[in-house]
Order: sequence, then C-alpha cells, then structure tokens
Amino acid sequence: MSLSDAIALKRKGCYGTFYGELLQTLGRLDGVKQDWLVEDIIGNWWRPNFEPPQYPYIPPHITKPKEHKRLFLVQLQEKGIV
Repeated sequence: MSLSDAIALKRKGCYGTFYGELLQTLGRLDGVKQDWLVEDIIGNWWRPNFEPPQYPYIPPHITKPKEHKRLFLVQLQEKGIV
C-alpha cells in the first residue's frame, strides 16, 4: 500500500491496527517511529458546499456540510526530524 493510499484511508476514517501503525510512521521515509501526543481539538472548520470558503460554524441553512476539518494540538518529541 502506498503512502497516498494510507492518507486516503486516514481521510475516510478507517481505523484499526494498520491505522495505528501508520500514525507512528506517517511522513517518515526511514520508518522510524515517533512519539506523538495528540492533546485536544483546537478548531473545527466546515465547508457547506464545494466552494473555497470555510467557516468555524455550520451555517443555519446547511443540513449536511460537504467537508469537516478538525485541527488538533499535537506535541512532538523533544528531538527528532519533522
């Protein structure tokens, strides 16, 4: 499975053992595991349709937004390659 396939699975919300292993090595070319600590959700942005503007709230006239982005606070290890 290629990295682009793995990212697609991440976007679709496919969780499991493979996904847990993927989070530890995602973005690394050498496969070294990093200690990431996902703290909290610090923001939510919604896109009501397929146009560029995003909003920090769901507009009242939208029943099902087309996209939902979450921003997470992630602490990386003290030393490492980003």
